[in-house]
Amino acid sequence: MVVEVVPNPVVAQQRRIEALWPRLPLQESTCVEHAPDGEVQSGQDGSDKCVAEVRGSVASCSVRENAPVVVFVSKVIPMRKTDLGAWCTSSESSEHDRDRDIFVAFARVFSGVLQPDSRLYILGPKYHPQKRDTISHVQGLKTEGCLGLFMMMGTSLLPVPSVPAGNLAAIAGLEGLVIKSATLSSTLACPALRTVTLQVSNAA
Repeated sequence: MVVEVVPNPVVAQQRRIEALWPRLPLQESTCVEHAPDGEVQSGQDGSDKCVAEVRGSVASCSVRENAPVVVFVSKVIPMRKTDLGAWCTSSESSEHDRDRDIFVAFARVFSGVLQPDSRLYILGPKYHPQKRDTISHVQGLKTEGCLGLFMMMGTSLLPVPSVPAGNLAAIAGLEGLVIKSATLSSTLACPALRTVTLQVSNAA
């Protein structure tokens, strides 16, 4: 029934783009990019063309090689560190207290292919690339391959090497950076997406 009734991600995102993309008036352009240390500085990502291209990639659920990575974190959930397997062993933040819980981000990839070393921005809900006074709502995330990507299988986590657009994923490595929900993007030409609720159902 899921296959027959629920629209596939490409069709679904074409229908949902108006609900996902914030309806904000275009303001004076502000351009931003990554600094070497992960900070945010002046750049060239705020033009109408850049924003329209990112919107098109989200609407088409693009997985082309140069597609921007756009991810929406719906919520964070506690998991045992030992359930994260090899990522827990290799993570610098996991060298101590391996038995404690860690918060993992539950997310959907809307554009591009999310990789463990994807260099992303964390966009606060008030951020818009064409409103100059919202740049303070952005954090530069310098991951250097430290993200852990997982497929959620009931209460278990299955490690995966990458997550293409259209899929749900659990992301480790964002603890303390994302408290509830957020938009993750490889470009600052993407506004913060509107809040959406994502759910995983466990079969009886």
